Amino acid sequence: MMRELERPVEKGVSCFYCKHCLIVLCLPLALFAFALGGCSIFGPTTPPGAVAGITASDGTDDGAVVVTWNSLEEAERYSVTRASSSHGRYTELAVVSTARYEDKDAVEGSVYWYVVRACNDVGCGEGSVPDSGYVRPLPPPPPTW
Repeated sequence: MMRELERPVEKGVSCFYCKHCLIVLCLPLALFAFALGGCSIFGPTTPPGAVAGITASDGTDDGAVVVTWNSLEEAERYSVTRASSSHGRYTELAVVSTARYEDKDAVEGSVYWYVVRACNDVGCGEGSVPDSGYVRPLPPPPPTW
């Protein structure tokens, strides 16, 4: 990750420190943006955007609520959170590296709300729109005659 140093060397020139390669680079800002625009060694300079396309399964999977979403290229990981209502207090369930999470701790008969945030070394983006999901109810036991 690049971090801008606090004091410019001269007017119109900024210095950036790269924690991955342990160098300080000083360039005019316009040249810096051009030189490093496609270079990924310096990592992201902003948090990822908001996650979109979140869906939580509605009783279609046995023993879990499966939560999926559209992946973001700038995301290194995703924080999956859950609440018991759409405006409730969300608790982090897991941090995952793929755009899928199986909530195996969901209890049958309960509806849960999920929000996902994309994260990278700079920070986390805005949370997704909440989506609800629930575990498939187990079939009733066979009758005993």
